Amino acid sequence: WEPAWAALDSALQSLQVPGAPSGTWHAQAQALRVLEAQASLAAAAPAAAHWERRRLVALRRAGETLEAASRAYAHPSERGRWLAAHAHLFPQAVAAVWEQAGGQPDPAAIQEAFDLAERARSMNLRQHLLEVEAQHGAGLPPALRAEGQALRREIALLRYQGTTSPEQAWQRAERERQYDWWVTHLRQRFPAFEALYDPAPAREVPLASDQALVTFVATPVGWFRFVRIEDRMEMTRLSLPVAAVDSLVRQCRMQIEARQAAWQETGYALYQTLLGDVEFPASVKRLVLVPEGSLCALPWEVLPTAPSEAGDIPFLVRRFALSYRYAAQLAGRSQAGWSFHRPALLAVQPDFGPGDSLPPLTGTRTEVAAILDIWPGQRLVGTAASEAALRAQAPGYGLIHIATHGLLADTQPWQSWLALAAGGDGAGVDGRLHLYELLDWSLRAELVTLSACHTGMGNWVEGEGMMSLARGFAYAGASSVVMSLWAVPDGPTAELMPAFYAGLRAGLPKDEALRQARLAYLASQPSERQHPYYWGAWVLTGDTAPLSRPLPWGWLAGGLLLIGLGAYGLRARRRAVAGPAGHSSPYGRPNRPG
Repeated sequence: WEPAWAALDSALQSLQVPGAPSGTWHAQAQALRVLEAQASLAAAAPAAAHWERRRLVALRRAGETLEAASRAYAHPSERGRWLAAHAHLFPQAVAAVWEQAGGQPDPAAIQEAFDLAERARSMNLRQHLLEVEAQHGAGLPPALRAEGQALRREIALLRYQGTTSPEQAWQRAERERQYDWWVTHLRQRFPAFEALYDPAPAREVPLASDQALVTFVATPVGWFRFVRIEDRMEMTRLSLPVAAVDSLVRQCRMQIEARQAAWQETGYALYQTLLGDVEFPASVKRLVLVPEGSLCALPWEVLPTAPSEAGDIPFLVRRFALSYRYAAQLAGRSQAGWSFHRPALLAVQPDFGPGDSLPPLTGTRTEVAAILDIWPGQRLVGTAASEAALRAQAPGYGLIHIATHGLLADTQPWQSWLALAAGGDGAGVDGRLHLYELLDWSLRAELVTLSACHTGMGNWVEGEGMMSLARGFAYAGASSVVMSLWAVPDGPTAELMPAFYAGLRAGLPKDEALRQARLAYLASQPSERQHPYYWGAWVLTGDTAPLSRPLPWGWLAGGLLLIGLGAYGLRARRRAVAGPAGHSSPYGRPNRPG
């Protein structure tokens, strides 16, 4: 074992990576392979404390090298493939910390495990957002930004072409050295750019006094949960294995979407497994959740906190306002400092008629009209709601509401799309706003609401997360997104959304505004319509702060009154506009209330 370790150490020395990631991408990629081999060797060696320490050191250094090498990629989709191939290193390191501590980690070990788990999630998105913030916030001259982008594109092309000749190998190495010099130059001249390479520890992410942070990570030895309340952090290994939790989540979703009563038993079992042993103090009113894997497909608000009969079910949302994050370090992003020169709200509502391939959505007109009654703004409706028009106008708005069809591409998540009106000039004339197209957008929105089906769903990609349409808007710069986790019913959505905007106008935090809208809906419905299928799909991810420019205090009472009365008035208005109930759309979102 020792000779093998020494040989790998010698290989690292030859790559000039003695203690921290350095050098060109090519050297970093080779170093990563050597460090992974060291970690595997230490794991296979006879059980001994010094081999456990060596394994953890190798995994730490491999993670640092992985992140450093990823910065040379020119495009998130290319970088995502690189990260996905190696993202397993961080969960392995989390498990190694736990095992080295004998299952009883001290506060320092818990903090290290938490930081490792945090680095494992959303690396691609975090890197993209930090690059945008650093390059713009640091005041980099356009010429310098263009130089870095050109170098990364050229390196990507050379990697794609391969190195079949010494000349090509030299050319790629030279471009990598130039890019390394470019990065070093900017780190020395621009402090904000340096923050990209030395971010604040995840444990320093600020929380409000009434918030608790709950994060999960799946590792080779099971699920781990981290709970942070004020300055106290706890780490727990869940009792059920990863596969068993995944199975419960799939079963619960299936039962909810089929409107079965059995979801209550499954949902309570999930609550007991995930949160049942956590004692939250009375001061905690809001939970910030950072789920992973199958847990991202679950709206935790619907989980029963106790066994119950049909009727007044103790949903988790009755106790807490919930929000979700792709990573804890992304929790504090806010665009409140931007100045908007147009009306705050842009509402987008394309129409679908007999000649279209998609069925009509009769409830969206009612939904958008009611929202504009509460929060005046600009409306793109019918043929005006084109992809080209949205792309041109969206950067000028702080709130964007899109009511349409959402189409999920299960096998190719980058191809998922929102249906818009066709037409316009230039790019985006087919009426399909794809996830991959959003990577080139630049939004300044405090909130984007995707009132469409499956906008929060997609494939889980290691090191990336759930590849959903909502994630595309996060890439585009939206601080927070309201998204759906299944085929949402048209009618209840037309009631929930205006109540949500009434809470926002009253100055409530976004998570509390969504909670109040849910509670108002539940209070207005008979027991059979309180099934989570009707109201549970909507979740908020991202920043939870109230919208900027709060209205006078008098609006608070008026807004809350609108929430309470909204269900009654909107149901009456909906019936008048929509007529009798209809069938469900084959594209997911039921096309009529009911």
